[in-house]
Amino acid sequence: MSTKNQGLAHGRGRVCILGPVKELVEVFTKYAGDGQTRFVFPSEVAAAFWRRWVPRSSAVQAVRSTRFMSWDTFKEEVFPGREGRRPSNAFLRAVFARDLLERNGEEKFLSWFVRPEFASAAAPSIFSRSLRTILPNLKLLLDAAAQRGAPDAALASDLGIIDTLYRDFLEKKGLYEPNFEPLGIPQVDFPVFLFFPGLIEDFASFEEALAGTHRVHLVRPQGTDEVPWLDEYGNSAQEIRGLLTRIAGLLDKGIPAHDIVVTFPNVEAFEDDLLEEAMIQNVPVRIRQGRALSLCPGGNFFSSLAEVESSGFHVDAVKAFLLNGAFPWKDEALLRRVLSVGLEKGCCGSFLCGGKFSDPWRAALAGNDVAEEEKAFFEEFRAAIRRPRRASSFAELRVQAHSFAARFFDAGLWGREAERAFQFSLSFLAELTAEERRLGFPVAEPFSLFTELLQDRIYVSPAAEGGVDVYPYKVSAGVYPRYHFIVNANHAAASASGAALSFLRDDFKEALGLTSEDAGNRFLEVYSSSGENVFVSYSREGRDSSLLPPGFFAGQDRVRPAAGLTEDRKADVSLKELRYWQGREASPFFRAPSFWQREGFIRFSALSRVPALNAAKERLPPGDTVERLAARACEEGQLFFSPTGIEEFAACPFAFFMKRILKIDEGVWETGFDSPLLWGTLCHEALDKFLARAGEAGGFSLTNREALDALADEIVEELFSWLPVRRPSAAAPVRAAWARKMREALKVFARAEAETFPAFRQNRTERGLKVFFEEAGAGLRGRADRISEVPDGGAVLVDYKSGKIPSKSALTGEKREPSSFQIAAYVLMLQRLGQEVSSAWYYALREGKFHRVYGGEGAWLSGEVFQRNAGLLVELLGRSAQRVRAGDYRAASGGCSSPCVFRPVCRTKYALG
Repeated sequence: MSTKNQGLAHGRGRVCILGPVKELVEVFTKYAGDGQTRFVFPSEVAAAFWRRWVPRSSAVQAVRSTRFMSWDTFKEEVFPGREGRRPSNAFLRAVFARDLLERNGEEKFLSWFVRPEFASAAAPSIFSRSLRTILPNLKLLLDAAAQRGAPDAALASDLGIIDTLYRDFLEKKGLYEPNFEPLGIPQVDFPVFLFFPGLIEDFASFEEALAGTHRVHLVRPQGTDEVPWLDEYGNSAQEIRGLLTRIAGLLDKGIPAHDIVVTFPNVEAFEDDLLEEAMIQNVPVRIRQGRALSLCPGGNFFSSLAEVESSGFHVDAVKAFLLNGAFPWKDEALLRRVLSVGLEKGCCGSFLCGGKFSDPWRAALAGNDVAEEEKAFFEEFRAAIRRPRRASSFAELRVQAHSFAARFFDAGLWGREAERAFQFSLSFLAELTAEERRLGFPVAEPFSLFTELLQDRIYVSPAAEGGVDVYPYKVSAGVYPRYHFIVNANHAAASASGAALSFLRDDFKEALGLTSEDAGNRFLEVYSSSGENVFVSYSREGRDSSLLPPGFFAGQDRVRPAAGLTEDRKADVSLKELRYWQGREASPFFRAPSFWQREGFIRFSALSRVPALNAAKERLPPGDTVERLAARACEEGQLFFSPTGIEEFAACPFAFFMKRILKIDEGVWETGFDSPLLWGTLCHEALDKFLARAGEAGGFSLTNREALDALADEIVEELFSWLPVRRPSAAAPVRAAWARKMREALKVFARAEAETFPAFRQNRTERGLKVFFEEAGAGLRGRADRISEVPDGGAVLVDYKSGKIPSKSALTGEKREPSSFQIAAYVLMLQRLGQEVSSAWYYALREGKFHRVYGGEGAWLSGEVFQRNAGLLVELLGRSAQRVRAGDYRAASGGCSSPCVFRPVCRTKYALG
């Protein structure tokens, strides 16, 4: 990985040619000790690396840190601005952009950036972020258009208008735009070595000016003669595991973590995977990449406020804020009680309904079932959320932010990182307050502007002590650690196109001659010699598509399969440990066991003394436990199943055990704006009321339609008048839709009832049935929706279905064993109770239609089929009771075919082992 040293040459305007990156040490050897020479790098990461390297690895014991600087710092230091004026910045550009868009909404002078028909509706907060990124590039665009011609007349017109107005703004406010000014002569009063200028995106704009001084020496390293291999993994999981396995091996050999560096393009997309594997392998890592402050826990305080109010206090937004673990709320129990009200009563955002403003929270909190403490908290919380949004200046916004934190946050419960990000956002707000004061007038909508600027404010968490540094691509170019791993180096990730004009279409950039060169090969050339030992890898398969190796490696035939997962896995600490616990290998612990290993050993030892039980595959051990569990399904010492319960046991005894015996169910804390369960319950209640009061309206008859329709309207009005205070509830728009739907459903039902049962008399609705079957040693219990008497004294059984009704084959068992026994169970129980059943029906609300299931011509269950299925039901009841008494809840060996809430604990289909 080394090449012959090409030497150094110094002098006016000359370019110094070096070999590999490691030969930069010659420059430091000669000049680091003179106390004057400055060293400039493309990034602060590279500058910081060599700043640490020189005193540690050379004869120079100490250097001034300011002598090692990034390109950005160097530019600010040597290129003077306009005397007496301040440079424009993101805040000032945003102020101008918002004012411009506000004026354009009235005058409509822009046609390319904002189409005239959308100008009035174009909120400044939406477009200003895009517009202010254009402002520093206006001169570049206009100069290119003047030389080559504008690719679009509307674009040229808009650029000219914006340029004129922006320059006027700068002049009036005593500002200047750095990119608009001639560079002038750099004020370089010291010798400078500028490394890797080819990696600096905007260097070409400064090269001519720098060539005018004899003090700046450009250092352009040549590529290495020995290009490293690009190791090819199958997928990112294998690549990350291989990376951490290799690093763990180096650490076990005593290599210090600071001698290892990882460069990881798009690391933010793989951060969770990387940290998880690092924890497993006991490798300390430090991801050295900043994130937008608005995305950091704690720093997202203001964006959370914005989301809550802009959603109209939608309960999902409120939940996301109140349950955000970064914020140290004072009374979490109270928060959860308030959230429970909002979730159960469907508090969607505020809305207009029937021309009137509706506030779901006000209606939800008005109920007598809500405590005064909960009402008072939410009203205070809502007012506190709104105040920052209505602040008239940054100064007032600061006051409101501190006031909110003092009232609702417990300062002693902040997490360290979250508090830092929160305080950083408040410090940024203080900066803007000072900027606003210098501007001389309060900006419009300070809250909106602040949340916009937070999206571009980068926050870097302070690095933890120790650990392997992980950097994003490009910023680590120029470092030279002992071991350097460059991972995820596929063709797309290793490209390095300029992003300054990303707002412009590619064909426009090409027409203007502003297409930026892909500097990917130059970066890869530097990375190829960026350490004593360099390892480069990529994955064939990405998360969305197949990936290709960079041409830099493919063109030199330096792509090969990774050294083999077999070899990596032999060295894999986690697998060695597993074999150690299994007694198949000696202790793998080169160092003392980590915290996770010690914790795992304690748990492993504890569990090894307790016999494991998998109820999905094994019977419960005989004893008192089995009897106590079976007693949960008993009444007065006798086992009883509901028709639904017996169906559940037949489908999966293990699911029955979890749900019906252990009373375990999936905890779901979500908004229930449209609950099928609640809709079904309401349908049953509405039909029950309709049947009970139809006689008062003249009974079900085709000639009595007006009275029945009026009764339907009356019942729906009664039913939905108290629904908002019911738990759970549905959102107001859903309730309105349900009310319309139910009115129609009741009127259709009245016609279907009159046509199907014209002379029937209502007997009982919601009748409880309970029968013990001696031959099965267990009983059935249930509640029939409706039993009506026919003129000849028989009974008609009706079961309402608000959703899909069971299929005919599910009841009859034409193709396989029947899976639905509900109707058969009710008919059988009524027969055992001495009541003759002439017919049984489903009523499908979706269809507005009765389906004859049992008894009479066209019934799904003929007498013979019913008798057979009744016998199967009793047999199933007996087998189920026997298994419950024996503690046998084993699932079917083939697994189940339908989704199940108990997937995480089932071992027959969804999880193996």
